[in-house]
Amino acid sequence: MNNNVLRIQEPSPPPIRKTCRTCGNEFRVWPYRRNRAKFCSPRCGSTGRTGPQHNHWKGGRSVSSRIGYATVWTPEGRKYEHRVVAEKMLGRKLLSHETIHHRNGVKSDNRRRNLQVLPRNIHNRTQTTIRWRAGNFRRSSPLCGKPRRSRLAKGTLCRRVAPCAYHKNHKSCPALR
Repeated sequence: MNNNVLRIQEPSPPPIRKTCRTCGNEFRVWPYRRNRAKFCSPRCGSTGRTGPQHNHWKGGRSVSSRIGYATVWTPEGRKYEHRVVAEKMLGRKLLSHETIHHRNGVKSDNRRRNLQVLPRNIHNRTQTTIRWRAGNFRRSSPLCGKPRRSRLAKGTLCRRVAPCAYHKNHKSCPALR
């Protein structure tokens, strides 16, 4: 018995030429991958499967339950929908000092008539007025009830679990007892 039998291998079939779906370059693949290979490289494969080309694409709009703003997919990546709508209304990109005000207060309502482009300082003043009228600003410390100085004064931020910075050193504050 001769254990040194020479096996003759069949030559493997030549690679097949295909065209990349993303960049259009021609690339070669082995025949067993002819039905699966669609991209010339991992980089083209990842860019070819983002956005509308992805298998699980659902339109590109999602609303964050944590902050309430709607985001949309754009070729530059994810953006807040209200900013995209405002940029289309203006016909230009938003400037760094501009912000978007939702007139009805619903963050995911991005209809054109509900959005207003304002300078940041005017928007902050508007929001402060809206909150003040709604009663969301406290005029006294939530812990001891003593009146606070101006909301913008240094060291007047109140906390529910600790005494406010203004009353921290006062012996009469019940949180310090």
